Amino acid sequence: MSSLRKLIAVLICISLAASIFAGTAEAKAVRHVAAVPFTIYAEKDLAFLQKGIQVMLTSRLSQEGKVVVLGEEVTAEALKDIQGQLNPEKAASIGRALGADYVLYGSLTVFGESVSVDAKMVDVSGGRTPLSFFTQGDFLGEVIPGVDRFAAQINEELFGRKSGGTAASESSRKAVGQAAGAREVHAHPEALIQGGFEETDEGKVTTAGFGMGRAWRSRSFRELIIGMDLGDVDADGKIETVLATPDKVLIYRLEDQRFFEVGRIEVPGYRSVVGLDVGDINGNGIEEIFVSALNGQKNRVQSLVCEYEKGSYVSIVENAPWYFRVIRQTDLGKQLYGQRQKMGETPFEEPIHRLTWDKGGYVSQNRMLPGGKANVLGFSMGRLTPDADELALVYSPNDRLQILEPNGWEFWTGADPFGGSLLFLNLPVENRGAVEKKSYFPMRIRSRDLNGDETQEVIVAQNQEVANRRLQQRRNFLQTQLFVLSWDGIGLGGIWKTRPLSGHIRDLALGDFDGDGIDELVAVLVSEEGSVVGMKPKSGVIAFDILQR
Repeated sequence: MSSLRKLIAVLICISLAASIFAGTAEAKAVRHVAAVPFTIYAEKDLAFLQKGIQVMLTSRLSQEGKVVVLGEEVTAEALKDIQGQLNPEKAASIGRALGADYVLYGSLTVFGESVSVDAKMVDVSGGRTPLSFFTQGDFLGEVIPGVDRFAAQINEELFGRKSGGTAASESSRKAVGQAAGAREVHAHPEALIQGGFEETDEGKVTTAGFGMGRAWRSRSFRELIIGMDLGDVDADGKIETVLATPDKVLIYRLEDQRFFEVGRIEVPGYRSVVGLDVGDINGNGIEEIFVSALNGQKNRVQSLVCEYEKGSYVSIVENAPWYFRVIRQTDLGKQLYGQRQKMGETPFEEPIHRLTWDKGGYVSQNRMLPGGKANVLGFSMGRLTPDADELALVYSPNDRLQILEPNGWEFWTGADPFGGSLLFLNLPVENRGAVEKKSYFPMRIRSRDLNGDETQEVIVAQNQEVANRRLQQRRNFLQTQLFVLSWDGIGLGGIWKTRPLSGHIRDLALGDFDGDGIDELVAVLVSEEGSVVGMKPKSGVIAFDILQR
């Protein structure tokens, strides 16, 4: 073969190789995105909005020969093996199963008259941090342009493609335009409620060696929240905020300045929740959720206990004859207390017991207070001086704070009413013509050593009642304050309080609410009870940093 022929052959080979390489490179340049249908949190069917958002994102991200978006039909099969809510790790496993480079997932939540969108774009290889997006507002004015901006961000940062503008295209608007008809939907408050701690002068000057630093308040829930506690209820090492409405339990977490739902429990049967507590009493490393509840007639206790198991919450005790209260004690940690109740009795009549787990249920370990002294929902234990034993902190039936010894002897009683609850038990009606006879439950009391002096302060709310509790069958709270009290040798005196707040405090807790290593004082503030026809309930969560000095 002549040199010229050899040269031509070499050039042909090089050309063929280059062509093959170019084709391979071009194939490799194609990016595959698995678009998982967004989860919807709403009371009504908003599948059209889910579909509209997905169509919009698919059209904005797809690019012939460069980006292929795998739709619902492809991702549905991979989702069957995924339990619980999606997170970046689960999303990456879906992407690997589908051979995708990226996974796009998120949620849509209708909150009152607005909708929120939370989305993530996960790099399956783990080579870069997931792109995150959150927006909340009305459908066309804020949410759709926001989703459009997120698509533009993905195109620019991941695919090197600049967007021609940030406004949503006409086709995108049409895809979700039907959502405007869903404005009347009143949804569960499952939005990622944005908010952060802000500096406040509330209570910074005290005489107790501590103060309250930053303050935080959630967006309003269109739910009546009647109970709250803090704890790690899914054994993931993070603190959840567990909230109770009259008929369900909502499990939230504050993370990255967003307050979002991570689980919920529907309370079975026609029961009415009156209290909620969290604690690992059965010793398996997962904190139980104790739901104190009444039957449908509100005349008998019918509680239940739930626990996280294999990705969901299951009942481990049904129809328990106890009101429950979990108390964190100085030497013992979290302890469970309970109180039974006989038909026709007020909630204060039976003894209060310390309970323990035994043979699949909760049984009395020993009696802590005799009957007729207190109700366990308004019961705590506190060491008020360094060398003293723990004493019982309780409310009397007329909401006076009391300190009791274990035999029931009254050590101290306050002059002013504190606490104050609208939750009640129905007692038998004695007089003809009477519609109902209410016996009100007391509020929770918390105790904690806030300043490291080996004595415990007492944390309570003071809900101010219009008639000063003179009306036995009707209560109306218009204003409230949170108080921190300390034993001064004569009685419990105030050392810190919030300014007056509209509404009333329904429950309160202490713990690392936001995972920053600093404990917070957290409370449920009810602005509207929703008992008047045409008025919807309105509740919120407020929190203050506890700062030791």
